[in-house]
Amino acid sequence: MKRLLLLMVLPVLVGSALAQQIEPLTPPTGTEQIAITYPVPVLAVSGQVTIAGTVSVPNLSNYFVEFRPLAITGPGTPTPPEGNWFPATLPSNRPVTNNVLGVWNTTTAPDGLYELRLVVIAGGRTQFFRVSPVRILNNPEALSPFASVLAAPTQTPPGVSPSGPAATQAALATLFASQSGAVRTPAAPQPTPALTGPEVVANTNANVRLGDSVAYPTVGSLLAGARAPIIGISSTGSGWYFIQLPNGRTGFISPSVVRVEGSLLGIQVVTPPPVPATPTPVATATPVTQADLALSGIRPEPNPPVCLQAFNVFINATNFGSGPSAGPANVRVQSVHVASGTVASSGTAQVPVLAPGQNFVVVIPLNVGVFYNEGHELVATINFDNAVPDTNPANNTIRFSYTLAQGGC
Repeated sequence: MKRLLLLMVLPVLVGSALAQQIEPLTPPTGTEQIAITYPVPVLAVSGQVTIAGTVSVPNLSNYFVEFRPLAITGPGTPTPPEGNWFPATLPSNRPVTNNVLGVWNTTTAPDGLYELRLVVIAGGRTQFFRVSPVRILNNPEALSPFASVLAAPTQTPPGVSPSGPAATQAALATLFASQSGAVRTPAAPQPTPALTGPEVVANTNANVRLGDSVAYPTVGSLLAGARAPIIGISSTGSGWYFIQLPNGRTGFISPSVVRVEGSLLGIQVVTPPPVPATPTPVATATPVTQADLALSGIRPEPNPPVCLQAFNVFINATNFGSGPSAGPANVRVQSVHVASGTVASSGTAQVPVLAPGQNFVVVIPLNVGVFYNEGHELVATINFDNAVPDTNPANNTIRFSYTLAQGGC
């Protein structure tokens, strides 16, 4: 019973005195608020520890919590070594008022005495807040290396006030010795912060996701003003809360879109699932055209053409493929003097998109004024400029032979 009472009063009567003895701290003034409110001095902690406090300063850049071991220089007198600070939480730039600063994984350090330091960088200057001592006790069965040093008398020395430093050291010695095994009676249980049922209240319509970032798919939503109980907080240090929706589904929600009501002390740490793999884009194959454009008929009108008289060439275009043509196709016709290869006249026209099996007749006017009474050939070609895909260019050309009549030449 005596040890239990000691555990209850030491954080108030002893812890702050020892913290100031190690390094006095003047609290920030004005609108600046910097503090660690949990864990308190002389508290034994283990496993994943939620560090709570306040960081409310102008021009905040970021803050984080770090820790280092305490050395023992005399009976019951833990003092810090030089340097050797280790990170306890990830950096954050989100202002906090009596809320979670981060999660400290104490299993990465051996059991013993430590001090915590809140480091706040704002407006180009660095400020600190320390809590000391804090005891890591993940293995209560093992004897502490401090047991022999801390086993100091618990009686107040003559002439020393019970509230003086000697009494503080004696009380600490009894507490640490009983926890470490130097006193062979079971250690009194440490008080655990009560979970008061914290909730989030949505500031706006917000997504609830499978994990603690927007890389995860949504599992639900929380409408503006709606509440949801907080089950835990992400172990990654992102600050995302693990909540339960009214339909029973659970997921993570960003701290930037909600406010917290209730105490988060003692809240469990939840590890998000692996981030879903980003699907590899699948290259879309260029569709293969199924059109087969061909010229299936040609004739001049009048027939045969007469020298220096205009005549029309009628050309029949057909799509023999199984799919429509990809766009309009151009047709060109030339009247060629057979003996010399001279192109005596030429013209073009356009064939619209043709469905499978569809025909279209184009009419192209020509006028030939040379090489009368000699052989000529009309040569027509569809898609001569390769403007649209075609599965069989071999049938794109058709020919018609005639002898140019003299007429008025």
